[in-house]
Amino acid sequence: MADTYYYHIGWGVLLLAFVGSVILLVLRDRVSPAWRVLDGSLAFFAGVMALWLLARRFPLQNVAAVGLIILGTSALVTAVFARGADPDRTFKFAEGFGPGLMSGNKRLLLPWHIPFLVLALAAVSRETTRLILRPWRRERNYGLWLLGISSLLVMLAGLAVEPFALHVGKWWVWHQGATIASWLGVPWFAFVGWFCLAALVLAFAGPWFVVKRPWLQPPDLASLALWLLILLYFTIGNALGRAWPAVAAAVVSAGVVSFFAWRGWRLSQPPLNLAPAAPSSGAAA
Repeated sequence: MADTYYYHIGWGVLLLAFVGSVILLVLRDRVSPAWRVLDGSLAFFAGVMALWLLARRFPLQNVAAVGLIILGTSALVTAVFARGADPDRTFKFAEGFGPGLMSGNKRLLLPWHIPFLVLALAAVSRETTRLILRPWRRERNYGLWLLGISSLLVMLAGLAVEPFALHVGKWWVWHQGATIASWLGVPWFAFVGWFCLAALVLAFAGPWFVVKRPWLQPPDLASLALWLLILLYFTIGNALGRAWPAVAAAVVSAGVVSFFAWRGWRLSQPPLNLAPAAPSSGAAA
């Protein structure tokens, strides 16, 4: 009972962070740039909630290991891209996106909420994929399909994150030559990067996703709900920025993923007991 109570409180805090983040999006041109420090609130609470959802199925040591591996790996990748501010580089974080440290004569940005966003997307994408693959969980190559589709779900979310980060949130900047194919100003290899990053962190954390004890509770739709909530935030931002192809891609992705996840969830539910009730002692007499 206490676990359920705090679980609902956690969802309440996450929804408050979501509403506050959307309000900041709407009022973005009317508030002080200092409020950008709150850009990461939704990513942070989404990452915490993703770990909380895992804790409902895994022991605490597994959850801690998954969190540290995904956060550490994605933080390392983020640090590689955040180094320096060379204007000739293909990619760089925008000034003001996260706190900064001085490294020699250069300012090193620390966009701390990107690892939490990767954590949230990777964890809930994997759990949502478990629902999608429920009818095929006995297949021989189930693990490879689980890794591949989980990474694909992260990449689908990246279709909304990248245009938002480039045009609305002003998180980072892409500089690519005229010969490089792009979508809404985002080069194609950026989306491949989301897929590869998700595959990398999930592969490293894979052994800790194995349940070593029977689990009788059927899966629920909480991970799908969190994946959709994150996607909704970036979709609202893209709509405000009039990035309609990104909005359309997010809506289609949400519909397809929701249908297959709901189908897997229905197949996971225990069968109803339709047997007639046993006669009472008086009736038996």
